Amino acid sequence: MLSWLDSSFAERYNAREGVMAMDWMSTLVEQRIQEAMARGEFDQLKGKGKPLELEDLSYVPEELRVGFKLLKNAGLVPEDWPKRWLHFRNCWNYAGMIRSGKR
Repeated sequence: MLSWLDSSFAERYNAREGVMAMDWMSTLVEQRIQEAMARGEFDQLKGKGKPLELEDLSYVPEELRVGFKLLKNAGLVPEDWPKRWLHFRNCWNYAGMIRSGKR
């Protein structure tokens, strides 16, 4: 059942005893990352030591951000998307006001 895990990991974290899957998986991933860091496998990465360039996605609803980022990285999002989104949202809100009789 756990043949792809090394036996020491399975013994230490007792994966067969019902420990939540993400818990032991996260621990395994963290262990592998630490081992790779100790071997120096991340030392030559592009941008090492520089701050990350974080993109402002405040105009994208939180539940859509991962999907939006995937689409954008694939080149499927137009450059003027923020303007289009704001226009769409305003139209949607206006339509809602008309339907509810508040206009």
